[in-house]
Amino acid sequence: MIIVCNSYPRKKTTSNPYFYAVTEDQMPKMGEIMKKLSAYAPHFTGPEAPEPAVKDVLSVINRSSVENGNGGTFVSHFGDKQWI
Repeated sequence: MIIVCNSYPRKKTTSNPYFYAVTEDQMPKMGEIMKKLSAYAPHFTGPEAPEPAVKDVLSVINRSSVENGNGGTFVSHFGDKQWI
């Protein structure tokens, strides 16, 4: 049996090299965005290395099954709908 499940890995440092290349003019807006992200996901401190993202996605894949209702789902690296 095949399960079709799409998982979204968290932000990785390699996926957005511009995250840390913010200009001085952009800093106030970046601060606002990070404040909102921190309110939604207090554990989020910015992009991480690819290795933890791979570990999280593999964990979601390994926990997935038809019995758990995971077929045809689109989930985050947490295995739910929390995207950050």
